Amino acid sequence: MNILLLKNPTTPRDFYQELFVEQKGHNAVFVPLLQHSPVGIESLKTHIANEVDGIDAVIVTSHRAVEILGEYASPELLCKPAYTVGPATARCLRELGFKDVRGEETGNGAALVPQLLSDGYQRFAFYAGKVRRDTIPNKLREAGRSLVEYTVYETVDLDDIAGRFEKAVGALPDAKHNWICFFAPSGTAQIVEYLKKNPAHGFKIASIGPTTLDYLQKNDIKVDVTAKQPDPEHFLEAMLSES
Repeated sequence: MNILLLKNPTTPRDFYQELFVEQKGHNAVFVPLLQHSPVGIESLKTHIANEVDGIDAVIVTSHRAVEILGEYASPELLCKPAYTVGPATARCLRELGFKDVRGEETGNGAALVPQLLSDGYQRFAFYAGKVRRDTIPNKLREAGRSLVEYTVYETVDLDDIAGRFEKAVGALPDAKHNWICFFAPSGTAQIVEYLKKNPAHGFKIASIGPTTLDYLQKNDIKVDVTAKQPDPEHFLEAMLSES
């Protein structure tokens, strides 16, 4: 099975590479779409050095934010409960050293909010990228909870996404099943246009979750499967069910 992964490989480990290629033997090819750059690091370092005692729990919903925290996290920070929205990021948080990781089964910010409120913590720190949804901050503040936000990275589209995507398509060996895996709307506009202009493209389309599914459907892209949970195991399970 050929699988085009529309994402940057994560470091130091990529769980999609480990499962799809090393364990299951599929031909999985990464097509990087985005460039992530750290921002606000001095503010983050000051916060971790001096202000961690003033929060009850942390929220980290992206792997990139975990990577940034990995450079600066203190033992005091790692002792805090850490909330996230998917198994892959939860796994990374545990590998970083967080002992109490919660919310991995929720799948998105809206589903995480009830757990954030029901667990009873009052003071949160949210580490995120420059572009993110406001669901979690808005709901916490509406409920009277204290929230400090730290933007720790920004994201821009890489150059010539369409050209690199077409090169990856052209290099695929013959296979009975060909898949394109969408992980987020960001950076995919040129690929969506390619698929619309080439309706006989021969690929099945897999979505990581409901937000990406909605984006693709609004762009008239037929989605064959959506992962039940945003992690490698459920993504592969969904594709195999349609192969």
